[in-house]
Amino acid sequence: MIRASHFSGSNGVDCDLGGTNHIVDFKALQGLSHYDNTSTIPGITLEKRQKAVNKKYHDRTRKLDSELHGSQQDQRGPIESELNEYGRRGRVLAPVIGRFGGAFSDLSLILDLVAREMARKHTVFYNTGFSEAKAFCRQKLARKSGRAIARGWATLLLDRLRDFVVVPSSAGGNSSFELQLSEHVGACHFGPLPSLLWPLGHV
Repeated sequence: MIRASHFSGSNGVDCDLGGTNHIVDFKALQGLSHYDNTSTIPGITLEKRQKAVNKKYHDRTRKLDSELHGSQQDQRGPIESELNEYGRRGRVLAPVIGRFGGAFSDLSLILDLVAREMARKHTVFYNTGFSEAKAFCRQKLARKSGRAIARGWATLLLDRLRDFVVVPSSAGGNSSFELQLSEHVGACHFGPLPSLLWPLGHV
């Protein structure tokens, strides 16, 4: 969860996620079947997944309200009401990371929120305008998140290679290739994407 209820537009720059707290559920889109479509719209596959996550949360809360509280289909039960206390009309943020390193709008919104807080702290110590500082921090976060995504997928592919291709030696120990692969995986490891949110201090 991101606590952003204390954020609001300032310095002439609006904050899209400010004014409320948000539930966040990071997702990875791995299967190639998700990309089996004829759409030419960039990011359409990630957008569908992002919307599906939010719908699944609300469908689940309605089902629980019906089972546990006897809520009717046209009624809003206590669990759904609690979910709607978060986000914009209860929308769950679902930053989806695609198989080819793409990400959709919710990740951009979160990075923008982090950049605002970093810029606010930056302007305390440096004689820089808020908009310029925010743009600088936003670009820095974009580079950092891009590297995290690329290295994360590389680590996953190397793990799959070790699991399904590399055969243990007959003596029961690790082969030299396995050891080299393990060292390479360790070298490629990068912190989880949510660590980018640490500057907020409220994650």
